[in-house]
Amino acid sequence: MTAQDLRNLPPGARLVYVYGHGAAEERHPGRVVAHGAGYTSIVVYFTTKPQALIRWSMTTNRPMGTKGHVGTVCLEK
Repeated sequence: MTAQDLRNLPPGARLVYVYGHGAAEERHPGRVVAHGAGYTSIVVYFTTKPQALIRWSMTTNRPMGTKGHVGTVCLEK
């Protein structure tokens, strides 16, 4: 999903937050909360830890503030 696709989703839209890739891929349900200036807020209901609010950058198409994480992060409808 591109950043623009995410921007077009209305608040409340459900999605899947995918962390990692291949055998280490983890899929977590999520929901769009709001759109801000340059980012979209997503609530992710992690299956391995408590839910978290993630701000997804529209310019980098990645979570804001992530540095050096292993694998890839993407969003899917």
